[in-house]
Amino acid sequence: MREHSVKIKPGQKAPDFSGTDMHGNPVSLDMYQGKLLLLAFHRLAACPFCGFRIYSLSLHYPVLHERGLEIVAVVESSEANIQRQPYAATVPFPIIADPQQQLYRRYGVGTSRFGQWWADTMRKATIAQAERLGFGHGVVDGHPQRMPADFLIGPDQMVRYAHY
Repeated sequence: MREHSVKIKPGQKAPDFSGTDMHGNPVSLDMYQGKLLLLAFHRLAACPFCGFRIYSLSLHYPVLHERGLEIVAVVESSEANIQRQPYAATVPFPIIADPQQQLYRRYGVGTSRFGQWWADTMRKATIAQAERLGFGHGVVDGHPQRMPADFLIGPDQMVRYAHY
């Protein structure tokens, strides 16, 4: 059954957040005041597609950052499980571990059995490639039907784009 949450829409003020990244560094929405921010919610550390996406974002980050985009990733796993992933040692942007789903709820990021089936069906080739590269291993320490979501937050901290 799908979780019911309030969905964030473009034009709304981004919900505030603060915490620490997987290395213990502070991360908050206020730190990105005056900057363009991609707040990217992923499933769990053991998800091959999500690991591959974080890896891909880290490869493109130098160009994106040069063009003024900051990135913060959120993963519904423990810090320890995230740190065991192949991307953890080299990712150039903060990753927030949110095993209690506090940020997921604040941003209305829910779960969907159908959504998981659809994504797994439509992305078989990408998932296979991700697994060949070593992504998708570890403890499943989150909701396996969590749906990813992206929020583009403007320098004024207003949501410019929301994709669930």
